[in-house]
Amino acid sequence: MKEIVEFAQILTGIAAVVSLVFTAYAYRHETQQEQLKVAQNVSTWYEETKPEGESGVTYKNIVMNNNPFPVYNVIIVWIDNKHNLSLEETLRSKNIYYEILSPGEKEDEFNNPHAMGGEHLVPELFFTDNQSTEWYRDKRGQLKKTAYIERAVKAGIILGHV
Repeated sequence: MKEIVEFAQILTGIAAVVSLVFTAYAYRHETQQEQLKVAQNVSTWYEETKPEGESGVTYKNIVMNNNPFPVYNVIIVWIDNKHNLSLEETLRSKNIYYEILSPGEKEDEFNNPHAMGGEHLVPELFFTDNQSTEWYRDKRGQLKKTAYIERAVKAGIILGHV
């Protein structure tokens, strides 16, 4: 009888540990999904516009924050669509910086020279969400957590007070 009670206690302990691990995993997964939902609501792209009565084409970059709250330290960089750059090289590219991007849309005109072979500039995006998570959306639209603030300070994009 004593062995059965000890076995039941061990089994109960194992079940409690498994339950605790599963709960921690589920909480972590839910937290990551919530962070990702926030980050997915921030994006950038460009559009060609042809001003009336003019022969040339102008370009406007659009950055959108579809969250009900602002995002911070937003850096839009324009990089060559044909090359892959390191994070430091990317941050040294032509850029626009917004300390705070409120909910909604912002537009900026920019020069997008085209070269033979379809080479042109495409936007990439760095931002910090309302939970201080740093994000990077690359030229293919892929979103990943990326620590960029210190590098942006070194590149002179962001002042050192951040």
